[in-house]
Amino acid sequence: MRLAPMNKKIISPGGSIVYSKKLMDFFRKNFFVIWLDVPFFIIEKRVARKSDRKIIFRGKKTLKEVFYDRRDLYKKYFDVRIDCRRLPSSAVIKVILEKI
Repeated sequence: MRLAPMNKKIISPGGSIVYSKKLMDFFRKNFFVIWLDVPFFIIEKRVARKSDRKIIFRGKKTLKEVFYDRRDLYKKYFDVRIDCRRLPSSAVIKVILEKI
C-alpha cells in the first residue's frame, strides 16, 4: 500500500488500523497521532447503538477483550493522548485543535 503524506488534514481511520504495524509506522512517521482514549463502557454503548458497526479481527474474542488488546497497541503509537472520559464532544474538538 502506498500512501502520500498529507498536510492540514485530519484522518480518522477505523480502530482496526492499529493491527497493522506497517500502517501505524507510516502514520507515526508522517502524521501527528492523537489517541482519543474513550472508556470501555462508552465504546460498548456506541457499538450496541449501531447494528451495522462491525468489529474487525474480533474472532471469538469478546468486545471487552478486543478493546483492551487494541488499547495496548494504541499506547505504542500516539503522540498525544486525550482522556475523553469526562469531556463532551465540543471539548474534545477544542483540545485537539489546541494540540495540533
